[in-house]
Amino acid sequence: MNQIEKQIRQTINNHFILNLKKPTKKYLQFDAYDKNYIVEIKARRKYYETQIIEFSKYAFNSYFSKLHDREFIYAVLINNDLYIFNITKLEQNNYDFNWEWRKQPSTTDFENNDKIMKYVGYLHLKDSSKKIKL
Repeated sequence: MNQIEKQIRQTINNHFILNLKKPTKKYLQFDAYDKNYIVEIKARRKYYETQIIEFSKYAFNSYFSKLHDREFIYAVLINNDLYIFNITKLEQNNYDFNWEWRKQPSTTDFENNDKIMKYVGYLHLKDSSKKIKL
């Protein structure tokens, strides 16, 4: 997904006039950052009105963004549409992620068909703050 992530970073940078870069530290759980934002990027193969966000990534990125005085952005690419969710603002507005345990593929790319239980929440596409054509 590196090429897709790079294209998404460039699209966001151009659209919002930012300077997002790829993190160099190994254990960070986000895909891009600048002085104001951290961004988690997902590329989905199928269109669903409701998108899943894993609690482990949500919790890390939400807390990290607060510690470093940045906003947490979740960017989801579906086909050629990039949906931008400002998680920080959704949290401030008491967004209901409807957290639950759900059986999910163990990897995003479905290389491994094993399913494991993951704690996940949901984001409705209508609640995205911006939709950009890639």
